[in-house]
Amino acid sequence: MPAELVVPKPPRLSFAQAAAVPLVALTAYQALFVDGNLKAGQRILIHGGSGGVGHMAVQLAKHAGARVLATASADNLDYVRTIGADVAIDYQEQRFEKVTGEVDFVLE
Repeated sequence: MPAELVVPKPPRLSFAQAAAVPLVALTAYQALFVDGNLKAGQRILIHGGSGGVGHMAVQLAKHAGARVLATASADNLDYVRTIGADVAIDYQEQRFEKVTGEVDFVLE
């Protein structure tokens, strides 16, 4: 492995958790940018924004300059806002289509 591709394991993560990070990050990246061709300024709805792939997708989409709308449970709404969601939607209490309006991209 080239040294520039290796980073230290964060102390708070177990080895199993740290090993999972690249897989979920790569899955989110591929869905957003390889298959989805997401661009800055687009509006994206991410279902499950606090989940494994979802939380990575929220951060990557926000970093790319997209307007991020994410569904999550009530307990996770603050979390998805903290990681970059512009709008957090409680999927148990709100119909997401009434909140989002038109979007350019949906990640489920």
